[in-house]
Amino acid sequence: MVKIISLDKIENNLTGFFGGLQRNSYVVVKKNGKTIAGIINAEEMEDFLDARDLSLQKQIRRSYREFKGGKAKPARILLQKITATGK
Repeated sequence: MVKIISLDKIENNLTGFFGGLQRNSYVVVKKNGKTIAGIINAEEMEDFLDARDLSLQKQIRRSYREFKGGKAKPARILLQKITATGK
């Protein structure tokens, strides 16, 4: 959901505005009819930054290749072993 709001409305109720910002909601901030900012939820911002992190992308690709090559096992198997041995 995209919401468009004037800067004046945000300034008048800053705490209420940011407290109500939910995941998957986006806000376009305008001043004098011109877009000056876009606001997203902090968790989504972290996801966005992670997606742009080249070292993280390399790690994900390497892990996926290892998984496809049989070097990794599903977590459920590890959990079954832990439960069975009590360790």
